[in-house]
This record gives sequence, C-alpha cells and structure tokens, in this order.
Amino acid sequence: MKKALFILLFFLAFALTGCMEHIEDTNGDDTSLSSFTIQEKLDSGTISSRGSYSSASYSGSTTFATMYEDIDYDNITMSYDIFSGVSKIHATEVDDDDIFTISVIYEIISGNFEVALVNPNGLVIFQFTEENNSFTVNNAIEGIYFVIIGGESAEFDIDISRNIE
Repeated sequence: MKKALFILLFFLAFALTGCMEHIEDTNGDDTSLSSFTIQEKLDSGTISSRGSYSSASYSGSTTFATMYEDIDYDNITMSYDIFSGVSKIHATEVDDDDIFTISVIYEIISGNFEVALVNPNGLVIFQFTEENNSFTVNNAIEGIYFVIIGGESAEFDIDISRNIE
C-alpha cells in the first residue's frame, strides 16, 4: 500500500511539474528577472519552479531537522541545467540575536537569475550579486532564513556557505 501511494504521489508531482512551462528570457544580455520579482512570488505565496539540476552536494552541520532538513547545511553546491520560477534552496534556523553570515557565489551561463536572502517574516533582506556575495545578519530574529533563487530559463552554478557565530 505504501509503495502504491509513493508511486502515485511521484507521478502526480511529475505531472504537475511537467505542465509548468519554462519562463522565456526576454531581456537579452540583461540577466535580471523580467517577468516577476522574488518578493512578488513570496507575497503571493506562489513559490513554484521547474528545473533540472545536473549535480548537487551538501556538507557540514545542520541547524534543525524538519521538512527543510534537505537544504539545511553549512555548504551547498548545485549546477542547474535549466530553471524557471522561484525556489528555496538553503535554510538556516536561528534564535533571537544570533549572528550568521551567508555567502553565495554563482555563475550565470544563460537566462535570467537572481538570489535573495529572506527573513522569517518572508521579507527579502538582501539581494546577492556577483560583487556583493556575502551578507551578515546581526541580531537575527528567531526563525528560519532562506536563500531563494529566481530564474527565467536560467542555467547556472551556485555555491552557498554559512557561518553561524
């Protein structure tokens, strides 16, 4: 019974993601998102994505074990062949007044791509760029901080690391 349920859920998830179209890159050499912002997707509660990644690695310690334990590591490295939409790819749970640093290094191969740090209240508090790729949260508010990516037919490599003091 469990196996049948698992297979049904797998095919349902596959069917739903298969129906979503990739978002076309319409702004040429400009790699910024053109049809939505990460904050708009957060506000509307429509964080969904379609993509395929060719490799991923996770290492280091975790801060908690819940449904986000798969993305709660000190270091994450991923390579996406194509990605459209918005997705949470890194999580860190902190207590009030904790201090932590998130560093994000990425290379955009094609398409549009952005990376943001979101606080537990669902607000983008930092937009990572190639030049500004590290952010320290002083006096954190208790909860889960996420690194969220947004893409429009994006191919990219990304490395995320964190240090909690």
